[in-house]
Amino acid sequence: LVAGDESDFTLSALRLDAGKRLLLVFNTAAWCGRCAADMPDLIALQEAFGDSGLAVMVSIFQDRSREPPTGRDAAQYGRQHDLSFPVVADPMELMLRYFADVGLPMVMLVDLETMQLRYAERGWNADSMRALIMSNL
Repeated sequence: LVAGDESDFTLSALRLDAGKRLLLVFNTAAWCGRCAADMPDLIALQEAFGDSGLAVMVSIFQDRSREPPTGRDAAQYGRQHDLSFPVVADPMELMLRYFADVGLPMVMLVDLETMQLRYAERGWNADSMRALIMSNL
């Protein structure tokens, strides 16, 4: 994974963040308009549960031209949607390996204490995700 400043980004960085127990990963492509429309939901979840231990991250596996993204693409996506949490590029499509097939968005919940995957599904429903977060925090 590549951070917006082009440095390597690892999930262990989030794991070491004191007080963070659960990670919501929103895997998308920069060209997905439907996924972009979900960004306010992610912001709201971060605001609602961040102090309770939730970390949120967006991972982009394709840029707007459907090519492998760079850290610059991730930084631009974060600025475009006014995201205060990490947005990373996934040019090697590492996160997609957790899904049987590609369908946008692909959402994961990871227990940051054990690094175990708690949830991995395609599609987005903010109310269902809120319930899942509440039951896992």
